[in-house]
Amino acid sequence: MRNLWRGEVALEQHLPQEQGVYALDEHFVKIKETGENEEIAVSNLLKSESFELVRSGTLEDEGSLQPVRKHPEPPANASSPEHYRQGREMVSIVGAYQHESNENLDEYFKAVGVPYIPRKMMCMSSPRLEISNNCDKWTIRTITMIRTAEVTFTLGEEYEEHMPAGVILKNVTTMEGDNLVTVSVGPDNNKVVRKYEITKDGVVLIMTHEKSGQVGKRYFKRLS
Repeated sequence: MRNLWRGEVALEQHLPQEQGVYALDEHFVKIKETGENEEIAVSNLLKSESFELVRSGTLEDEGSLQPVRKHPEPPANASSPEHYRQGREMVSIVGAYQHESNENLDEYFKAVGVPYIPRKMMCMSSPRLEISNNCDKWTIRTITMIRTAEVTFTLGEEYEEHMPAGVILKNVTTMEGDNLVTVSVGPDNNKVVRKYEITKDGVVLIMTHEKSGQVGKRYFKRLS
């Protein structure tokens, strides 16, 4: 729970309980002074700019003073790079990965409409996956012996992805927790969702074809 600082305005119920804050019955309060997480002065925002002192010191019961409720954690914006780079404990999805195995991949590609021979070649391939991040730009590279596919994008913004045989997908990628999720729409308006789900060993690429419900998975082991 973060600390409140001098001059900050908050609803009464949004003050952190562990900071030892008490406030009057009015809803809006403003921080006047803070100490070592245990001393704080709160004043009614509706009073004059002199900010009349209401409470200071450690927790004690005092007549008309009402204990406030704990501040709920604000909802995270999963699509923002700022959320992704917050100083919290997490495993970064940025890195290089080597393909290890597949699950239901042939049936997934069949549902998507990939012809027999290219489908078999893709199922037999063992690509290297690279995910990088530079400020608000993300890049995903998939490297095989035949070709290297690369897309660069900004989270939450639409971009094009050029597939084999001239197919162009309209994509939007967001961050859900620690995972990248790309929603793609093709020329036939069929939707495909690709989720790069981080694990303790690497990344699982989970591909879902919305119309058929087929789900294919590719498992990658982290290299760096």
